[in-house]
This record gives sequence, C-alpha cells and structure tokens, in this order.
Amino acid sequence: MTFAITDVIVMISDAESAVMKVLWEAPGLAAEQVKEQLKNDWQLSTVKSLLSRLLGKEIVKAEKTGRRFCYFPIVSRESY
Repeated sequence: MTFAITDVIVMISDAESAVMKVLWEAPGLAAEQVKEQLKNDWQLSTVKSLLSRLLGKEIVKAEKTGRRFCYFPIVSRESY
C-alpha cells in the first residue's frame, strides 16, 4: 500500500495496513486496544512496533493520555 504525503510516496506493509484499518474504524485507541481489535495472534510488542513504524512514517500521531499513548491516523482512508 502507498500513500502520497505532500510529494513523498510512503509504502506500508500489509501488517501496517491492518493496524491502519483498525485506527480508521476507531481512532484514538491505545496499543492494547488495537491488539484486541486485530483479532489475531500478534503479541502486544508486535503491535507497538508497527505503531512505532507508522509514527516514523508520519502516517499516525500519538497523544499521551494518562500513562499510555492513543493513536490517531493522519492519513485519511480516502488517500488509501
């Protein structure tokens, strides 16, 4: 999957795409909640790694809420 952010094309993996689909459906989830929504056998550390990669690609943003971070998509589903 590719996204055009300004003039840069960003590629994301199938796993990252699965995380994005969850966040598009329910923005503002914590990593634990994303893991629950994925309904697969991924470990929490895997989900956190995927979220970290998406943060680095500037496709999601994180906001600290109490002791955890909640994740929001920056790129719209329509851009996909």
